[in-house]
Amino acid sequence: MTMGEKIAKLRKENNITQEDLASILHVSRQSVSKREANQAYPETDKLIKMAKIFHCSTDYLLLDEETKVDEVNSEVIENNDNNESKENLENTVNNLLVGGSGFIKKHRRKAGIVPFVSGILFILFSILLFVLDNVVVKNMGFGDDLPAMGFDLFALFALIIGLVLLIIGIIFIVKDRKYQKEHKDDNK
Repeated sequence: MTMGEKIAKLRKENNITQEDLASILHVSRQSVSKREANQAYPETDKLIKMAKIFHCSTDYLLLDEETKVDEVNSEVIENNDNNESKENLENTVNNLLVGGSGFIKKHRRKAGIVPFVSGILFILFSILLFVLDNVVVKNMGFGDDLPAMGFDLFALFALIIGLVLLIIGIIFIVKDRKYQKEHKDDNK
């Protein structure tokens, strides 16, 4: 029995509609339908939550009913050269790393916002240094005993760091928006 069949069976045995399960898991009804049709697989946190709802183990949901963990491990070792096993492993790892993990999804936006805000702060700091150097130090005569290029070089360095961080932040934010549009059913 596939994972999707098990989810559908357990859901029906517990008199839970797809809409109800979707509400509990904070996903769309279409996501539940896709999971039951084996077109999509639940994220780790959703899998754990379903195991708790249905009072079963995650192993039951993930493995065939008769399959033991030792049998799965030996099968993986025996089929190490099998392209299908490698492809399944790659898909699982990709799912976990690219967005299947709840932790990664929750912190994806912060990955773009942090360098973006840091970049803006570095740029503002460099502007402040330029102003200090040109207005306060040079015009008021405080900089007679300071090195001529000290503040300017430091300000330029801060400006470059700020621009790099700003670009990195924009790239992360754009990629996150693209990801959010592609996976809008799974993010509800």
